[in-house]
Amino acid sequence: MVVTVKDGAVTEVTGDYEHPESKGILCPKGKNAINQLYSPDRIKYPLRKIEKNGEEKWEQLSWDQALDIISEKFQEIKHNYGAESIWFHKGSGHDVCSGDIRGYLHRLANVFGSPNVSCPFYICYGPRTLNMYLMTGGIPAPDAKNSECIMLWGINVSETAPTRHRAIENAIKNGAKIIVVDPRSTHFAEKADVHLQPRPGTDGALALGMLNVIVQERLYDFDFTEKYTLGFDELSDVIKEFTPEIVSEITWIPQESIIKAARMFAKSGSSCIFLGNALDQHTNTSQTIRAITALIAITGNLDIPGGNILISPLQLAKKSPELHVALSKVQAEKQLGNEYLLSRFEYTRLCHPPSVYKAILDEKPYPVKAAFIMAANPALTSPNSKTVLNSLEKLDFLVVADIFMTETAKYADIVLPASTFLEQTYYAMYQPATDILPENPGLVMLRPEVVPPLYESWPDWKIIFNLAKKMGYGEYFPWKNIEDAIDDELQYTGITVKKLKEHPEGISIKAPSFLYTKLGSKGNLGRIIFKLLKKIKFNKYPWVYRKYEKIEFQTTSGKVELFSSDLEKLGLDPLPNYVEPIESIKNETLYNEYPLLLTTGAKVRWYVHSQMKNIDTLNRPMPSNLAELNPKTAQEYGLTDGEVIKITTLRGSICSNVRVTDKIMPDVVQLFHGFADSNANILTDNNRFDPITGSVALRSALCMINAKQ
Repeated sequence: MVVTVKDGAVTEVTGDYEHPESKGILCPKGKNAINQLYSPDRIKYPLRKIEKNGEEKWEQLSWDQALDIISEKFQEIKHNYGAESIWFHKGSGHDVCSGDIRGYLHRLANVFGSPNVSCPFYICYGPRTLNMYLMTGGIPAPDAKNSECIMLWGINVSETAPTRHRAIENAIKNGAKIIVVDPRSTHFAEKADVHLQPRPGTDGALALGMLNVIVQERLYDFDFTEKYTLGFDELSDVIKEFTPEIVSEITWIPQESIIKAARMFAKSGSSCIFLGNALDQHTNTSQTIRAITALIAITGNLDIPGGNILISPLQLAKKSPELHVALSKVQAEKQLGNEYLLSRFEYTRLCHPPSVYKAILDEKPYPVKAAFIMAANPALTSPNSKTVLNSLEKLDFLVVADIFMTETAKYADIVLPASTFLEQTYYAMYQPATDILPENPGLVMLRPEVVPPLYESWPDWKIIFNLAKKMGYGEYFPWKNIEDAIDDELQYTGITVKKLKEHPEGISIKAPSFLYTKLGSKGNLGRIIFKLLKKIKFNKYPWVYRKYEKIEFQTTSGKVELFSSDLEKLGLDPLPNYVEPIESIKNETLYNEYPLLLTTGAKVRWYVHSQMKNIDTLNRPMPSNLAELNPKTAQEYGLTDGEVIKITTLRGSICSNVRVTDKIMPDVVQLFHGFADSNANILTDNNRFDPITGSVALRSALCMINAKQ
């Protein structure tokens, strides 16, 4: 975005037409950055909760006072219960725009001695990242620009990603076919050649059914499968039972539609898949994502023009701010939720939030007594809100840093005022994207502070750095400011803040991102090897397509692992398979009581989870939650548009207005999320999990509805 500042105030925010990805497009949230910056609702000063005349009140503090209290309390709890008894959690961040300083919060936890650092990764991008990485050694990004067939699976780019929306529209104009997999009818579903509406939670069966058609009809890529995959014969055995007829019974999709979609995807000259956040939020998420990744691989659509391009995350080019070596092995093994492979993933090492809530309430395997929460609102956005709220109430000490007084902040003992992204400097890393491949392998841009922090708010980095110094860990935070820290992060790339300021258009990464950290940390020898590789092997980089012909897949075997020996060693299913949702329609007793399927969390363009709902200009289009019902379902229950209904699951009940729409399939209720007065997460579960990632069923529960009495 381009931000205009006059007399020290932001006066205008517009799109940057010179940016290679956005080309001037801003979503409504970006356009309203000024309204967030100057919102009268902002927290202006550090606050402490006190009791006065039998009532809870907020007392204003100085930063020194607030940090002293936090430091003393954390050290006291560490002394009494151990460092592991303090939980550090960060959400999507006030430092948005592709940058995230979560690594510095993790560094603080590392030197403090706590293994319990988390974010929503286990239900947002983490399951896709881990499972695709295990199979392919990277993250297969869709090359929509050059694709002849685009499949949108559990993703609504028209609401969440304007640049992707534009790329797909352009692809349609160029003749690309469109397949959409979604229980809801989205913008592109209405344009699709095939719209598959699966019963929520059965996407894995659909993927295996499509694989069955492709293998049985010998539509797969023989050469690629033979040379570059491992476990094709074993996968072929698994998918035999997933005939279109059986899969149709499981998913509720007509078998002729399954066959048509499979043939279309396999027979097109190039096909790609956009995998959405909806796929992360089931108890069978891992095997579903693995089956979809297998679909890309065996059809030969991995790393070809118009297919899914294998990228290594651009973050791999930087020196990580985390300091895992500071955490002893004994402490590291205390990480909550480390039974899930995602929690042990080498690039993240994040604990499992539902396991934290359980430890708070049950005090097993040990008590968790305090929490430091930044830029997150788990009271509304974490599954099973009753459990979350009970956990927050039970904590001895809770600190929240945020821009606004969120539902979570209301439970805090200390609230710290955070700055918006316009008030702090960081940088953005742009991955290879759908409409800029192959011209740019990755871009680093500076995102400068455009106005000084308002009131007494501090940027997230300043809060972390100063708290660390107050707690006696200043030696681990030696930087004078964030610009020094950025220089340290980017040292392997040779990029500095000074250079970024000289190139506001950004600086391109000039070699595969994983090489920077593999060689950059090896000093002079690494730099020499790096220069030689750039001249000899990567002299024509960026090359994007068919990298497997030059360097093997970054997996254990060097091939695409349809069969995972790593998972087998852990006692997990090594092959993509289908597991019925935990709250299954096959459980007749439960299904008779709760005869509808509940899916929650569809995105809308005005909000990010619970954020932005207090911005008037964004709140007007959708001021309250809506329960979407198909006209057939509404008629069956005698409900009309706008009527208030009660929705009930095994966890509890909420009320919501009805939106009668043919955009949702029959027998399904779709609820949005992040609304305090109609909180969908009161209905969701956080006690049953995907065995690999610890993900939960946000989109495949059973429910019942009644007209509000």
